[in-house]
Amino acid sequence: MIKRIRYLIGRELRYNAVMRLIVSKNQIPGLCLSILLVIYMLLVSVMVVRADMGPKPSITLTVENAPSDYYVALLTNKYSKDEQQSNLYLAEVNEESVNAYLESFSYDGWSWFQQPLHHDVRSKNEKGIYRFDYMVPNPFRVILISGDGRVLLSETLSQKEYNADCVYDAAEGTLKETGVGTKTLTRIISIVLCFVLTLVIELFVLWLFGYPFNKRNIIHFLIINTITQLSLNTFLIATVDGILLFVFGGVYIEGFIMLTEGIYYAVTLRDKEGNRRGAKAFLYSIVANLSSIVIGSIVYLSVSDLYMKMYIAGMGR
Repeated sequence: MIKRIRYLIGRELRYNAVMRLIVSKNQIPGLCLSILLVIYMLLVSVMVVRADMGPKPSITLTVENAPSDYYVALLTNKYSKDEQQSNLYLAEVNEESVNAYLESFSYDGWSWFQQPLHHDVRSKNEKGIYRFDYMVPNPFRVILISGDGRVLLSETLSQKEYNADCVYDAAEGTLKETGVGTKTLTRIISIVLCFVLTLVIELFVLWLFGYPFNKRNIIHFLIINTITQLSLNTFLIATVDGILLFVFGGVYIEGFIMLTEGIYYAVTLRDKEGNRRGAKAFLYSIVANLSSIVIGSIVYLSVSDLYMKMYIAGMGR
């Protein structure tokens, strides 16, 4: 009798252990999804903080053919004080008189651009290169006050790049942005690399979910990802209006992509038996997209650290 009881108890314990194992395996996708969601929210929070702390739109200005001594600043057409035309000559040129002149400067609707924390006027340096940052004006003009009192104004320029490199020829009055074509090529390469990385990650997740790599599944996988991921990566890399737009715009678009791909996969993906499993396919879409976001964000933050170091080093120019 005692042996019988022990046998029954042992069998019950083994059964419970097996059932716990089965339940735990069934819970793995949900657990993975929960972990990915937590990591995703943490990464979004970090990226939002960095969006506020990171480099703002900037202009790196190179002055060529300039007088032997001068002060240089930027002009904006957003805060013109009045319609009065300032005299383009300053009788006495020193730091105090230049600041006073710029404070009241107004010419054809243009006035001095001032940063919130300090006045943005630079005196001549050896390299003739000046960095203006923290929400620089766009469009803008350059104003140069020479040591003999002449006031020179550049033509108007609308910057195309978030961090623009510009050249001002003081003798000709021309103002041009450089490197735009090179940066466009860099964007195209970046879009392709991001797209390939996304495909690799989401194909790996497809394999984890047990979907066969047959012709049907691969074709539908490539179709929907070409449409959604190329659009997303193009938006993220082409965004020049601000990092906050990059973060929040990317979040909303990615959410829409998860929904779209989930519905598409629920209709098109087939398992090894050739059956459609809508809930599983929809869950795959969420896990695959979160995985690509998490890994992509880690890569982005790593590159951002490198960029910040380069940016800070450039501040010393």
